[in-house]
Amino acid sequence: MLAKLVDGQLVVEPKKVVIANPEESLLKTYLGFKDYEEDSVPDYDPETQYVEASYEDTETKVIKHYTVKDIPKTVEVGV
Repeated sequence: MLAKLVDGQLVVEPKKVVIANPEESLLKTYLGFKDYEEDSVPDYDPETQYVEASYEDTETKVIKHYTVKDIPKTVEVGV
């Protein structure tokens, strides 16, 4: 799979292109796509944590990273 970041948003290679059956090198050279990788999703406790995705745009690839974050505790206010 190929991907690129446009204004911080992940864009994957198009499924249909005017160029018939473009090679990856054409998509990379002319449309700016890069190789795409994903880190493994880390272990987390879904009762108290959630996983947030972020993307890193390097010279040659786009990498999806995952970060475990704590679910904010809600404060109950007496009525």
